Amino acid sequence: MIGGIGGGDTVLHRHRVHALPSLSAPPLYLYPTPPRRGAHQHLPPFLSIPNKIPSPAQSIVGGGRLAPEAAATTHGFLLDPLRLLPGGAATHLVGCVAEQESGGGGSWIGVFCALWFGLRRAARQGKTASLKMRVLEDELFPSTPGKVKIERAGGAMNRQLHRCFASTSTMFLWALFLVAMTASYLSFQSFVDTSHKYFAASWGGLHWERQIRASAAPRRPSGSASGAGMSVLVTGAAGFVGTHCSLALRKRGDGVVGIDNFNAYYDPSLKKARKSLLASHGVFVVEGDINDGRLLAKLFDVVPFTHVLHLAAQAGVRYAMENPASYVHSNIAGLVTLLEACKDADPQPAIVWASSSSVYGLNDKVPFSERDRTDQPASLYAATKKAGEEITHTYNHIYGLSITGLRFFTVYGPWGRPDMAYFSFTRNILQGKPITVYRGKDHVDLARDFTYIDDIVKGCLGSLDTAGKSTGTGGKKRGPAPYRIFNLGNTSPVTVPTLVSILEKHLRVKAKKNVIEMPGNGDVPFTHANITLAREQLGYKPTTNLDAGLKKFVKWYLSYYGYTRGSKNLRQ
Repeated sequence: MIGGIGGGDTVLHRHRVHALPSLSAPPLYLYPTPPRRGAHQHLPPFLSIPNKIPSPAQSIVGGGRLAPEAAATTHGFLLDPLRLLPGGAATHLVGCVAEQESGGGGSWIGVFCALWFGLRRAARQGKTASLKMRVLEDELFPSTPGKVKIERAGGAMNRQLHRCFASTSTMFLWALFLVAMTASYLSFQSFVDTSHKYFAASWGGLHWERQIRASAAPRRPSGSASGAGMSVLVTGAAGFVGTHCSLALRKRGDGVVGIDNFNAYYDPSLKKARKSLLASHGVFVVEGDINDGRLLAKLFDVVPFTHVLHLAAQAGVRYAMENPASYVHSNIAGLVTLLEACKDADPQPAIVWASSSSVYGLNDKVPFSERDRTDQPASLYAATKKAGEEITHTYNHIYGLSITGLRFFTVYGPWGRPDMAYFSFTRNILQGKPITVYRGKDHVDLARDFTYIDDIVKGCLGSLDTAGKSTGTGGKKRGPAPYRIFNLGNTSPVTVPTLVSILEKHLRVKAKKNVIEMPGNGDVPFTHANITLAREQLGYKPTTNLDAGLKKFVKWYLSYYGYTRGSKNLRQ
């Protein structure tokens, strides 16, 4: 058997040799590598190997280097297409791909160059190599009559194999090229998306910094009894409580900068309307996420905030069963990101943040006191708030951050949250739709300690005013700092059926009610706040009962949504 390799086509040609009776030569495999030592001694002179056949290190097949192990193969084989790339292009190609896969940002341009120039050079040199092999065959096998008879067996089959191997190699190379093109496109698209997010960010720049500084500047009159004023960063500023607190702070002359991500948990247009309301009072709200540590660091770099009022959170007890990850992301990860920014700030701000009455969970001792157990949460939302209390205590203990946690009890009022019961009841009653009223075990009506928004705002501002200073510098604690937790409630629980009756009175519309048993969705049958500690240390004293508060809410609702009192239809 005599085999040869065509340069560009990389195929195996086979010829059967019938030697003369007087010649007993073993089969010879002609590859671009020298024969084994002594093998040529058994050949007749006219079958000797010419000196011009290159060594394995110098063998050129299709314009590239042929590895010794491949050259030593003695039966039909298909060369690895990567070995055919010229001038170290295969090595460069593999390096580029490996580097790209490892996340090192390898250049896909190198991949294209290696493949493109490899294919072109292989095509050019393939023709030359094929011609040389035919010349070599003629030199090794002269057609002198009577000496050697060359029988070309299976020529058609060999040609078919030739085409098959050639097409397979070409297809493999083109497949590699297409894979590289696809990967490069995806990488480029990712780069474009990242760049778009960076350059289209809603924060940054000199104008943005001027807006931040102007909004954060206190405006209290000189010589004011309450001091020079605070500079407060309010997270969740476009939320229900955040909007009211920001307006109250600005009204009394404090500097306020808000941050909100305007998510779609409920109608984003309501949040945008709150933002416009704040802007009309000189409060600038940054559109961003508290999980963005770079944004928070930039805010503290632009303004040395004295206080942080952290009200941003994923709210809602029932929604936690549908989207639990969002609660961990906002209420735990977001809180930690904010605490890290406060820890590294110079000076460190005092922090007041919103916990929740839901941390009392299945506690059956009423009214709920700050000293009661909170290790039995009834919902994931409650668990994230309880985790927040433990996390803030850790940052107070290790880094000297002054921290005050506020456990809100069922806040309601104008600009409220549409997912709250009183809000959805109002909407459905006006639209003539039935409302669902839950009932506890043994047909016991659910009761809540409904607290009007203005009373909650008083508690928040009182907490800011009495918060001691943080004691850390450079991320290290220099002394003990205050850590406090307060209940902010009304202390007068009201049943849900009573709430519905008050709404019917102020809306002048009778509700269609469906009364059902309370499902196991994390709700608790009642809440009741003990506010003794807040009264003593903050001067907190709620003044708005449910009837008066709902009257104010209904007035706002009818005005904001364009309803005519008693009508079921929109004006617009």
